[in-house]
Amino acid sequence: MLFPDALMLYTEVGFISRKPFPKTMQFDTVGQNCCSYLSAYWDQIESKITLSAEDCKMLCKLKNTIKNELRRVSPFEQTIKEYREKFKSIWLLPLQFSGFSNIDGEVQRKSQMDIVLFVLDRLPDDIGLIITTHPDFNILTSNVTWYLRRKYSNFIYDTSFVEYASSSQYLMGYIDGVINICSSVGLQTVFWDIPCIQIGDYFGRFMARRLGKHDVFGQLSNKEKERNNKILFWMVTRYIILPEYYNDPIWLQDYFENLKRVNEYPEIDTPRVLFEKHLQEIDVEGLPEKIKYEKEKKYYELYTKASAQYFRGDRFSSKITYDEILIYGKSSLAYILEMEIKENPDLRKKYKGIIDMKTYRSYEYNGKELIIVTPIVDYKLIYKDLREVFGGKIISIEELMT
Repeated sequence: MLFPDALMLYTEVGFISRKPFPKTMQFDTVGQNCCSYLSAYWDQIESKITLSAEDCKMLCKLKNTIKNELRRVSPFEQTIKEYREKFKSIWLLPLQFSGFSNIDGEVQRKSQMDIVLFVLDRLPDDIGLIITTHPDFNILTSNVTWYLRRKYSNFIYDTSFVEYASSSQYLMGYIDGVINICSSVGLQTVFWDIPCIQIGDYFGRFMARRLGKHDVFGQLSNKEKERNNKILFWMVTRYIILPEYYNDPIWLQDYFENLKRVNEYPEIDTPRVLFEKHLQEIDVEGLPEKIKYEKEKKYYELYTKASAQYFRGDRFSSKITYDEILIYGKSSLAYILEMEIKENPDLRKKYKGIIDMKTYRSYEYNGKELIIVTPIVDYKLIYKDLREVFGGKIISIEELMT
């Protein structure tokens, strides 16, 4: 090794980094995800933490401030209130990116849509599930939500969820728990004293419950609340770093030197100072922020090389311009169709040997789904079946060109 004494750090934004929180950073000496310092050494960390009455008071003040401020500006109170009468409890599943290493590397599922169906298939009917998507990767197009509502009575989705940045944070005050893949919202359950169920090993075993365990949907025990307070206290005082610290090169060098020397995390500052600074940094002015979805202006190649024989860009552009198309999740509809094919013997026989989900691309245009397939599949046949699955809400490329 060229530099055997070098300190290797895995850098990521902290579990609070989006408004109204400050953009914190973390520098992990062990790894990421399920291999993080917190996951690897939580038992030793917990054994060294004894919370004083003053510590508990500071924790309580921070948590209550966050709860009150986020509830005060949340646009979702009335939306969720309508579902409260229908379900015993309501949980949140925040999605991320498909093809993201934190999903593919930690969860043994094909895609985020696979995870959605996996969770809904295992959820009791009296538990409602809110699903939110990442603003840059919305797999819940109109046809997908239509399908999920038809198949699962406890699926909860409102179009307003995609109108606001970080919508999951504004839903936290009205849910009973989080089912998490790799979202920071899973760790934010420590503010709300609600449980987190983990899909995969992203957070290791130090705080999350596992789907399928007994009473997994029950409220937190006092022991779990105490553990979460210790997690929050350790992270605020030693792990997540406020901008005024990590932007100070002298302070940051000392912090790294201490990390290297003692191989455990030193205090960032005194707990009292840090908790006060975190309180001061919480700013809900102008929140929640509405997302401005600007239509893509760059030239989209709307067909794969294999499907070029069906239509050409010049023919297509005579009916619709490329910048009028908003790109959405590319595989959700195709994945659902694949599930339908597996469950339906007639469809399974029809598509035997020719179904390839990588040959699909989907777009949303004027409220309808535009499906593009390669010649490996009879496109006229598949549009007919898609219409049956999704209630006639599908249009084909050929329909646009006629």
